[in-house]
Amino acid sequence: MKPSILTLASVLAVFSVASAAPREALPFTEVKAGGELRTRIAKNFERLHAERYRIENLFTKSHDPKWPGDMEGRVTLGLVLDAQALGIDEPGIDALFAEYPRHYNNDGYFGPIHFPDHIDEQQLSSHGWVLRSLCEYWLWKQKPETKAQIQRMVETLILPTQGLHQQYPLQPGDRKQTGAASGTHVATSGKWRLSSDIGCDFIFFDGVVQAYAITRDERIVPVIGELVALFKRVDVIAIQAQTHATLSGSRAMIRWYELTGKKDVLDRAEQIFATYLKEGCTENFENYNWFGRPEWTEPCAIVDSYLVACQLWQHTGKPEYLEAAQGIYFNGISATQRSNGGFGLNNCSGAHHTHLFSSAPEAHWCCTMRGGEGLSAAARCSAFTGKDSLWLATFMDNEISATLDAGRFSFTQKSAYPFGRSTTLTINKAPESAIILQLFSPSYLTPESVTVNGAAVEMKTEAGFIPVGRVWKSGDVLEFRFAPKLGRIAPRNIHSIQGYDLIREGPLLLAARLPDQPADKKASPAALPLRGGLKAGEPGKPTLAETPLLPVYHLLDPAYDQIKGSWRQVLFPKNEP
Repeated sequence: MKPSILTLASVLAVFSVASAAPREALPFTEVKAGGELRTRIAKNFERLHAERYRIENLFTKSHDPKWPGDMEGRVTLGLVLDAQALGIDEPGIDALFAEYPRHYNNDGYFGPIHFPDHIDEQQLSSHGWVLRSLCEYWLWKQKPETKAQIQRMVETLILPTQGLHQQYPLQPGDRKQTGAASGTHVATSGKWRLSSDIGCDFIFFDGVVQAYAITRDERIVPVIGELVALFKRVDVIAIQAQTHATLSGSRAMIRWYELTGKKDVLDRAEQIFATYLKEGCTENFENYNWFGRPEWTEPCAIVDSYLVACQLWQHTGKPEYLEAAQGIYFNGISATQRSNGGFGLNNCSGAHHTHLFSSAPEAHWCCTMRGGEGLSAAARCSAFTGKDSLWLATFMDNEISATLDAGRFSFTQKSAYPFGRSTTLTINKAPESAIILQLFSPSYLTPESVTVNGAAVEMKTEAGFIPVGRVWKSGDVLEFRFAPKLGRIAPRNIHSIQGYDLIREGPLLLAARLPDQPADKKASPAALPLRGGLKAGEPGKPTLAETPLLPVYHLLDPAYDQIKGSWRQVLFPKNEP
């Protein structure tokens, strides 16, 4: 029995109670990333112009017919977001979107038409990315033909699924616990053709909610209602759901919360993210590909986890989410980007042994493209705005020109964080009323001083931030000085091997390079017998028992492109009492 269709009046009534987010991430037009982040985005953008992603290959030779539209959607989404983050308007991107309709079926989407006999989970999942790419392209270019394509998919792909998501199989025995880095069909249950990427219907969910946000077609609401209900009742541990799909579903829930203000929807996203950090996240903030199956990591999921962490902080203000976001960026995203700008797979640190290494050079079929959304989001999420406040959520080289209620507030930031010990803001333009600059002060930093034009300012941390409010003038200079804390921390994942600690300096997790580098990922070398005291040196270069430590973070270092040469120990034996 299909759920009743909500009336337009009831939908608008729901929207009327939805409150605006207390903080908003910056639009691309208001932030210009510099430094290491811009280097990463530019290199990823360059990689997305490789031969396999070009228009003559993407829709024919490069795509995977088992995932119709998946590669196409991911590539164009990555390009659209990278381009905006770089401030580039490239005609080649327009050409890719113009090519889309030439490869649609008669119903206006990619792949075979299975309705009404079957519903293909992988086809729906793939079109989560197609819908997202079309939505982001429309938000950027506002082309009527783009919105028309979204609306056609609403008619022929989204609405026909009504009543079917509530039949999605959620029992552990419904499919085989198998699958490779690229998923495949493994079973049929009722009308569902199921994937080894368990739960990837939730990737479709994210695209559906954004399609609704663009079209405001109220007929989509019952479909979203089914998917919300499905996400609420799924036991991701029991079915060993794919973490990428689960986190994409969390993002869909947050989108729906933003549209409706329904607190139970946000609560479920928080619950799932807590489960992920405890049972699906590696010790260096990468991911188990499936819950309960720590076989490899996948930057697609790492990116999703970063986005979820930022969005949960945006809506809750809980500083632990922003600390998680920084851990994910510096130790997960930054540990998986390869020297060519793409993204590869690593092993699941902490799951089987003490080491971290590159298990696959590059996942060019998915993760390289998803990296574009993660890196571009890092630019937008570097600061958030409120009515009369700007939250500086991380420290980096960038230029920000934000629109607040009082007017334009712009500054240039210079920082070598996480290796440096300060950040400096030079105000370029400010309104004539007071603006509160909120400086992130996480638990792993010791704030030392805040000065404005050389004069000390009182520091009082509130919810993870130090507020500095005043009527700013052009030419004002704010400097925030801090010291990274160095020490041992307990493993995060309850399934990690016992008897070991991690070592952290500021947001950076540290490792010891193995003197002998295995060439085979099946190798499991013994842990180095490193005990004793930690000694601080230059930021990111302390020692443990005279052994040099280095961050798992790196900036496009070719040493981590292959298995051999990438082995590092990240868990260390606990000190004897």
